[in-house]
Amino acid sequence: MTEIYSPSYVQDLLGIDSSTLRKYAILLEGHGYSIHRNSKGHRGYFDKDVSTLRQ
Repeated sequence: MTEIYSPSYVQDLLGIDSSTLRKYAILLEGHGYSIHRNSKGHRGYFDKDVSTLRQ
């Protein structure tokens, strides 16, 4: 089973602020990259998303 990481976990993992993670996610989504959202619209990140954000 693939694990979905919370934004706060990804922030800690990458050493970035919440506003920076949100900005990167918005930029990626604006270029057609799909980031998982739950039923309430909150983002969740998979391993592939964390790898993309690292780059």
